[in-house]
Amino acid sequence: MIAAAVKPEAIVTAEIINLRRARKAKNRRDAEARAEENRIAFGRTKAERQATDAANALEARKLDGLLLERNSSNADDSPERDAPAPEQPTPDDDPANGPSQ
Repeated sequence: MIAAAVKPEAIVTAEIINLRRARKAKNRRDAEARAEENRIAFGRTKAERQATDAANALEARKLDGLLLERNSSNADDSPERDAPAPEQPTPDDDPANGPSQ
């Protein structure tokens, strides 16, 4: 009875697609997006690239200047850190224990 209630024109079928064509179309869209990014990144004059590099270097120097602690060894030249640890006498070296055998 349910089959009689459904009209044949009400049944919607999915669109049949060719997967090879869909894959190639997607690859073309991705390649075009990559090309657009490359045109933006590499399609600049030498002066524009140098200006961008200078601005990036300036920002890096500003950021480095704001660091509280540096990771390099010459940032903290305290003598305590560079001094070797004093040698501790071993029990064999102690004159109170007598000569070693």
